Amino acid sequence: MTLKLSPKQRKDIFHLPIEQAILVPSTKQANKPVSNPEFNRRVAEVRKYLSKEFGGYTSVKGVGGYYSDDKKRLIKEKIAKVTGFSQKKDWNQKKILAQLSKWSKKWGQESMGYEHEGDLYYVPKNLK
Repeated sequence: MTLKLSPKQRKDIFHLPIEQAILVPSTKQANKPVSNPEFNRRVAEVRKYLSKEFGGYTSVKGVGGYYSDDKKRLIKEKIAKVTGFSQKKDWNQKKILAQLSKWSKKWGQESMGYEHEGDLYYVPKNLK
């Protein structure tokens, strides 16, 4: 839905139509928990990245999980969902996917969860 704005309101309000969220994991190598300080550093790094690239973020901590074919069981972990909004001109798909792949490798992940406009993508550590 688009807001119906008067000419004055259009001048005073700006729109950030691109919604994206990065799911920050609290584990490495599928199910090995990292320390709380390490998890908090990861979250801070993602917050800083979204703030520098797009001007801000909102984050919430929670629990996430998935079934691991390798481990043959449910993997449950703490996560942080860090959400940012941007203008179309500021969003660069190649750049953000490269950053997600970099974090995936750095943090010992097979892939990183990335939400774009409500759709979830898993970005692998060796993105080509």
